[in-house]
Amino acid sequence: KGEEGVADLLVGVPGGQTVLGGIPLPGVPVLLEVKSPRGRLRPSQKEFAARWPTWIPVVRSAEEALAALGLAARRIDRMSRNVAQAGR
Repeated sequence: KGEEGVADLLVGVPGGQTVLGGIPLPGVPVLLEVKSPRGRLRPSQKEFAARWPTWIPVVRSAEEALAALGLAARRIDRMSRNVAQAGR
């Protein structure tokens, strides 16, 4: 069993720069916690976040996740097309 309260997603931007809370973090993966529109953090998640060295954004949609990472949906669409074309 893994550690209680660990965030849902570990995200990295290949060849890019992640921005977390306006701070550029080149090549640094970021944790994201995904919640439903009314979802709340469990006590174990709050405890984990308090021990983690960087902020862990709570996101409720794909758009919020992209915004938390400093990415635009348009850039993600372009990256997806490039990956699809490379696989041909």
